[in-house]
Amino acid sequence: SCTPSGNRPDDGVPDPDAPTDSQPYLPDASPPADGAPLPGGTVLYAEGPLHSPITPAIAARLQAITAPGLSRQVFAKVGDSITVSPEFLYCFDGSFDLGAHDELAPTLSYFKTGDAAGTTPFSRDSLAARGGTTAADALAGDPCTLESELAEVDPRIAVVMFGTNEVRFGWTLDAAGTKLWALIDQTITRGTIPILSTIPGTVGFAEGDAQIPSFNRIVRAIAQGRHLPLVDFNRALEPLPNNGISSDQLHPSAAPGGGCVLTTAGLQYGYNMRNLVTLEALARVDAALDGEPANGAAPTRAGSGVAADPFVGALPLVDLVATTAGESAISNHGCGAPSTGHEVVYRVTLSQSTQLEAFVVDPDGVDVDVYIIAGGTCVSGDASATATVGPGPVDIVVDARTAGSDGEFILVVQPR
Repeated sequence: SCTPSGNRPDDGVPDPDAPTDSQPYLPDASPPADGAPLPGGTVLYAEGPLHSPITPAIAARLQAITAPGLSRQVFAKVGDSITVSPEFLYCFDGSFDLGAHDELAPTLSYFKTGDAAGTTPFSRDSLAARGGTTAADALAGDPCTLESELAEVDPRIAVVMFGTNEVRFGWTLDAAGTKLWALIDQTITRGTIPILSTIPGTVGFAEGDAQIPSFNRIVRAIAQGRHLPLVDFNRALEPLPNNGISSDQLHPSAAPGGGCVLTTAGLQYGYNMRNLVTLEALARVDAALDGEPANGAAPTRAGSGVAADPFVGALPLVDLVATTAGESAISNHGCGAPSTGHEVVYRVTLSQSTQLEAFVVDPDGVDVDVYIIAGGTCVSGDASATATVGPGPVDIVVDARTAGSDGEFILVVQPR
């Protein structure tokens, strides 16, 4: 696990009053507690748009995360080889062409004046971005590379993308999701705003590629549950030749003129598209921190999560919430082992018979089961459940086995 260095974000000098190695660093203006509700309700991050909504409530949450003294014009790069590549962001310190996207010129100029330990954040060789790595690698060590990078450059924002190696190496969704979740929370605790990203397909690795839609929904759940900006890089690549993937069938492609050519022709390549959507995300977050959120309003989660008033959603459904958001009223759901913890109830209405999969990610110390219940059907599982149900209403219940195993979980419900 990551052991923070204890350096203060405003000056990088060891603090004699820093917490012990077993405690995370908390900046002077502590960010909102994990899972703190958003005024007006949780904003839904529906699939489709390339950028998640930034409403006034989300903008206020982002403002609350940032610690005093962090470098306003610096972002950190956190990820694997897709982030390390010189075709990603580095090229903005060299030859670039914004094409028809001149509206991003002020954002580019603003961050190019940032001092990331002696260079711009675009050219910075991040300690937390290394080829062949996973989120677990960025959290390993004393201090870990994530903490070292955040301490060295004091960024207000971190551009984060992990997952390609996790799915390639055969990690379970629970393991991959838990580590990314921990990394995001560690970044927030440091007072830095993570910008999350879905991952591209791995065209040459069929088994791993099959897991990517599910993993990307975990990424979406983390962003939605923590009210953070999300870039759907995977969706941005869908219309591109070979889905924006290069001949190695793993990494994004780059235009002959380089990854920072954002012309119509240049944006037929994967790295070029990632550079565009990343600049857009930086512009949106910077505007939100200046009190100019991109969205006036957005749909919010309906219901209260109890049996009489379940959370109501549509497929695919993602969420990150604590079991204690529900109630402890049902010990026997009609299948599976009895449970004595809190349960959270969701409802989707299907227009036709559908094979439905529901799976959960629960961190250490939390133990929940998931149930699919419809009419006379009840199917349960420790990590996942699958059932053919519908048409009509279907309840998905996440229930802690005991009061001692209550806590936060990620839920993904999707057709198979």
